[in-house]
Amino acid sequence: MPSRLHALSKTAQEQLFLDNAAPAEYHPGKLAKRLNISSRQLQRYFRQATGEAPKDWLHRQRMKTALRMLKSEDTVKSVAYEVGYKQVSHFSRDFKQHFGITPSKVLKENTTDACAEKAQENSSETEYTTQIRGHKVLPYSLKARLEALGYEINEVEAVSST
Repeated sequence: MPSRLHALSKTAQEQLFLDNAAPAEYHPGKLAKRLNISSRQLQRYFRQATGEAPKDWLHRQRMKTALRMLKSEDTVKSVAYEVGYKQVSHFSRDFKQHFGITPSKVLKENTTDACAEKAQENSSETEYTTQIRGHKVLPYSLKARLEALGYEINEVEAVSST
């Protein structure tokens, strides 16, 4: 399979990684085993295809999957187990760290629009924040990342940090 992976385009490689992420429980070692390559080869292929380390990319995919599942699942517990967490508290902590909001709040509000990165301190004189359906939550520097996750950015406004 390594030669097959090497022959694939970057987009096809990323799709192959995506298709195998959940069955590999979002674990780089298990993904490498599923693809019949070494962990080091997986790292090289990931860097070429995604520009990221396998662990970071898989974690992001896991969180995106969890966010999608929260739309249709009844409990945070069921989502946590579906995306491979053994402890609901660990899932909730990771989810909140990734999106800046708890999964139970997302479930209760039945909206994924409330999910966004926590605002980080910006050392510049002006900090730009983004509004997502009434939630003023992001520094402008994270706008591209949020759009990559599939969020619609409604408007951007400047906020003075004086």
